[in-house]
Amino acid sequence: MRDRPPWPPKLADQLSRVLELAEDLPPVELVPHLVDLNALAATRPAEHYLFPCRAGQPGTAEPARVAAEVSYLDEIPERAPWTLVGCARSKSIHDWFYGDDVPVVDMCPRRLAGERPGSMPAITKCCLLEDRVAREAGLVVVPWGASLAQIREGLRLALTAGRPADPVPR
Repeated sequence: MRDRPPWPPKLADQLSRVLELAEDLPPVELVPHLVDLNALAATRPAEHYLFPCRAGQPGTAEPARVAAEVSYLDEIPERAPWTLVGCARSKSIHDWFYGDDVPVVDMCPRRLAGERPGSMPAITKCCLLEDRVAREAGLVVVPWGASLAQIREGLRLALTAGRPADPVPR
């Protein structure tokens, strides 16, 4: 079992790998915007947090450092009085397993990316998308388990943001 989240973050790594091989895309500088889940959790202080999975635990390159007990939804722990740091899907999974309401700190990457400052296009992942890439107002969203082909399609869409969309070859 891993003690730390993947590094570099999977989406940043996939985007870099696509750019290394794509001869028909213009040069691009990737500027990762990483969310510190510890800081996000701290916006709703609690004695116990429930994160979606151990693989995506808080912190960018270190184990959880919130000053509270931490559990992981994918391990289906015994119910405790926790605050869920997750998204709509995490909440649905929690409700299915535990059948009750829970306070939530929303960490939806799609929502957080949509709230970012600036006008540069962004690419993020969403667990609610399963088989397609979506574009909305300067934001491109790929499925959580996106293939490199979907990452490439997302990158093309992000590069054409602000211009009329070209059809993307499939």
